[in-house]
Amino acid sequence: MAECKTNAKPTVTTFVPFDAESDAKALYKAMKGFGTDEKAIIKIVGNRTSAQLKAVEETFKTAFGKCLQKWIKKEISGKRADSDTHAVYQVE
Repeated sequence: MAECKTNAKPTVTTFVPFDAESDAKALYKAMKGFGTDEKAIIKIVGNRTSAQLKAVEETFKTAFGKCLQKWIKKEISGKRADSDTHAVYQVE
């Protein structure tokens, strides 16, 4: 069989400047109270590496005493929730 060659680059690269605390606060703000700011959640989760998201998750748990994965699943329904929560737990 012929080998596939690709020049593909990672779709998510390290976000700079990264601050786990700012991201955790922004995610909390996007999900607390009535209504959910899905765009804010997607903007963060979709633009951070797995390692960065793990740091955000740890910071979120420390700051707010809640599991980020469970909050995202609760706040965002359907396939988007599955992909967003999966992104938090991806291994690089």
